[in-house]
Amino acid sequence: AEVKKRASAHGLWFDDCSFVEYPQRTWQAIQNGDSAEALRAAVRQDLDRVNFADASSALLFVVLPSDGRKDDIYKAVKLHTETELCTFATQCVVTPPASKGKGGKGEQSGIQQVERKLNNIMVKLPAKLRLRRGGDDGAGAEAARNVRLQSPHWLLTPSTMVLGADVTHHAAGVSVAGVVATRGADFATYLSELRAQSPFVLGADKKRARKSEERILELTAMTASLLRRWRAANRDRLPETVLYYRDGVSDGQFKPVLTMELNQLAEAMRQVGGPEYEPKLVIIVGQKRHQTRFFLDSGEAGGSGGTGSQGYGHGWRGGEKGGKGGEKGGGKGAGNVPPGTVAGRGIAQPGHLNFFLVSAQGIKGTSIPCHYHVLHADARLEVQASDLEQVTYQLCHLYSRADKVVGYAAPAYCADHLCERGKLYLEEKFPEGLDAASSAPSSEDAEERWIREQVEERCRWFNDLQASLGSGRSTSLQGR
Repeated sequence: AEVKKRASAHGLWFDDCSFVEYPQRTWQAIQNGDSAEALRAAVRQDLDRVNFADASSALLFVVLPSDGRKDDIYKAVKLHTETELCTFATQCVVTPPASKGKGGKGEQSGIQQVERKLNNIMVKLPAKLRLRRGGDDGAGAEAARNVRLQSPHWLLTPSTMVLGADVTHHAAGVSVAGVVATRGADFATYLSELRAQSPFVLGADKKRARKSEERILELTAMTASLLRRWRAANRDRLPETVLYYRDGVSDGQFKPVLTMELNQLAEAMRQVGGPEYEPKLVIIVGQKRHQTRFFLDSGEAGGSGGTGSQGYGHGWRGGEKGGKGGEKGGGKGAGNVPPGTVAGRGIAQPGHLNFFLVSAQGIKGTSIPCHYHVLHADARLEVQASDLEQVTYQLCHLYSRADKVVGYAAPAYCADHLCERGKLYLEEKFPEGLDAASSAPSSEDAEERWIREQVEERCRWFNDLQASLGSGRSTSLQGR
């Protein structure tokens, strides 16, 4: 009853909410201290019983224990429900141990503490649920959404597709590449593609180089699939403009990544739309790991947030209470700059268009800006720097898992989450990793061959799994 009440307050209406069969096998495995493999098998058996008991269920809440077994259970639940059952979404929540109430009065059970988290949980649910039953149009079932732009920038039209891409390393010894694409004009629901790839660059002698592989090796196939599914969801037409947000690229990798991925994107467009199809393309790289920070200049008066010409190396003095600007994260005599602050002149890198954007409210500590680099912009668009700044800032408002603005563009954020989910699948399937010295041969050549065979086996398993899911199921990876 409490779940239905909180859900309806957030625009979600469930036909029925009920407890399912108690997970007896999982509980017994925990009580007996069984191995991780035995615990995973018990979780799968309990989930199978839930699936057979009520095939019409749309969402399953899984209450996890607060001890060290919660990670094993969580991984088993996600892998089994998202790659094998594929019939209902899951929302996991950790049950904290019982604690005293406020002022030391009374005792709150773990379930009572979970109920306090329901409002936050309800924000995350829409992206996990189908907007309506059925409705598979070849692009996969459309996800529900809980955010929208009131006045979108002129670049964010129904003929625009926004891509987000990222690569995550150290996933059971391999790397995971993820690409997401907006599904329609809401720019809040995403199609997705996942691939596993080699974590290292191969030299001329087919041996591992010291540097890791940061490029997305199968970007052509992934983008072509997303274009076809976008076309199926948008009345059999292809996008006229493509905005590509790339995460996880350092300064020294701009040239190789741009050279390869630009050609891969162009090839994907030719494969889907033919040689005459040449949409207007913009490539933007977002960097979060840097040391640049902004603060309010205590001698500067006035000003306001927002993208454009504001905030180029200067701050604002706002609010009261010693110039903190009303910010929780402001220090004594200075505070965080307001959301929407853009900085470019005087501190940006020379040679190409780039800017810093503080998009999120600084709640605790110093706000961290995201550094965006515009590596390619089609001249036919005739866009100014302020256009790309405003589009990027608006996309930071369209992250479905939160009811606040996030720190960097939502497409890149979703691609990062997608890669982390792929990493979870691999770690659940191959928990031993590649650093198990006892399994590796002793000689250097044999060890090199053994590592490459292990990488190939894991990439093959993962990519075959993604292919078996099909286009209708990969959308369900969004927001997990």
